[in-house]
Amino acid sequence: MPDTGATDEVGEGVPLKQLAIGLGDVHPDLLEDAMSLAVVVLTDEGGERSLDRGEDLGEVDLVGGPCQHVAAADTALGPYEAGALHREQDLLEIRLGKIGAFGDLFDRRRPGVAVQRERQQRAGGVVTSRRDLHRIDPVTEAMLAHCIARRDGPGRYPRPMQAGSGQETAVRPAYGGGALTSVIPTLVGGQPAPDSARWLPAPLTGATAVVLLVLDGLGWNALETHRGSLPRLGAMEGGPITTVVPSTTAAALTSLSTGLAPSQHGVVGFRMRIDDGVLNVLSWRRSDGRHAPDPFSVQRHAAFAGRPVPVITKSEFSTTGFTEAHLRGVKFVGWRAVSTLVEHARRLVDAGERFVYSYYPGIDSVAHEFGLHDQFFRGELAFADELVGRLLDALPRSAALVVTSDHGQVHFGHEGQISLHAVETLVDDYAGDGRFRYLYARRGAVNELCAQARAEYGDQAWVWSREQVLDEGWLGPGPVTNGVRRRIGDVVLAARGPVAFVDPNLPGEAQLLAGHGSITPDEMLIPFVASRGTR
Repeated sequence: MPDTGATDEVGEGVPLKQLAIGLGDVHPDLLEDAMSLAVVVLTDEGGERSLDRGEDLGEVDLVGGPCQHVAAADTALGPYEAGALHREQDLLEIRLGKIGAFGDLFDRRRPGVAVQRERQQRAGGVVTSRRDLHRIDPVTEAMLAHCIARRDGPGRYPRPMQAGSGQETAVRPAYGGGALTSVIPTLVGGQPAPDSARWLPAPLTGATAVVLLVLDGLGWNALETHRGSLPRLGAMEGGPITTVVPSTTAAALTSLSTGLAPSQHGVVGFRMRIDDGVLNVLSWRRSDGRHAPDPFSVQRHAAFAGRPVPVITKSEFSTTGFTEAHLRGVKFVGWRAVSTLVEHARRLVDAGERFVYSYYPGIDSVAHEFGLHDQFFRGELAFADELVGRLLDALPRSAALVVTSDHGQVHFGHEGQISLHAVETLVDDYAGDGRFRYLYARRGAVNELCAQARAEYGDQAWVWSREQVLDEGWLGPGPVTNGVRRRIGDVVLAARGPVAFVDPNLPGEAQLLAGHGSITPDEMLIPFVASRGTR
């Protein structure tokens, strides 16, 4: 009998319940609208074997092969990483102290005016009020066109890359620069990315408080396409940044809250192998019905640099595993009607909160169900624009509203659904998303699966081995623990054109009309725009 429980859990109403009919395990894309709020086989050239949870933490060398080094489960932390304090987050509160004037949040070593001066002196990717707000400014446009993704490491900016036949483009995530991973370290942690003056919108300078609104599923290209009919969003200042790979809600929202890339926090997809089963991260359910892992064992890093940030999101998410995994320790503020999101934000800012995180899932939900070429999608964008307007009108002029997203969308329709029947005899399990499909090979079949996948799907996807994905830094910088490494498929299909690779275990995926997860501009480029309140 179809399991629609997870869809009920996210509270998206009758249309999504109907859409979930036929799903044995609720698909990523139906649940990704639900989040404000991570089996595997060990590969060693010749074979794989199942791991228990302890092994998944990567604490020992399970292969036992000669000259093999296994990274510890808790590797040394980078400059923006919050330590895994095993729930003792008050220690971070003591160390970091109180948030000061918002100008200092950009850089604790320089006042906000210095940041503004640097912005004026340097070429930036920010659209100012004196520029044409109906297109990307020339600097950003040149940046996007000039920066070519390479194998020699991630770049600082969104980087279109020619690939395959030369007709497809890919965007390399700008980890460490203008990317989703830099937002919280810059705004909350006081540790701005080196290039932050280029992509931080001018209204943030000198703001006494900031409300961050995450519009799930709003890509930069969609905003540009419909800008003329979005008066409040269209008038905001800023430009595009990149999301993470995979460009999917579970990975991206965790990267946003922690400031870490998927390779670092370990949530590497909507569905991924944990122990000996597949975990649906958004519903926090295993496909085999067994008990799901403790969220802390899957994602240990603190959210928002360990600060108790108020998070305004749907009330249904208050007790979910994914909320615990990526929003641990926050001040949860639930909403059931969208209008109350606005009022909660107003009251929190008036009460003295310096940073407020808010989340709205409607664009993503409508895009999955109705696609991008229907009046439903245009109507939803107009509704989101009205939400932005109401927030601006509710906030004082000293506060700034920042709008960003977790990913964009690609319309593929029913005709873009691709079966994986050609490789099923070589596949032990499937995970990921339709546009970023993980294939876990049967024992001893890794090389054969990779070759067969390239032969069958090489004209429709970037086909990578796990090692290639990690070596080229698509999921973030290394080193990557063995536990995280084994969550990634042995073979990855990253969709190029308007297609999706349907998991045979999730036939309901074929009902979706749009999706995300891959590395195309429509999915990877997201807005980072801001305006001051008008009250």
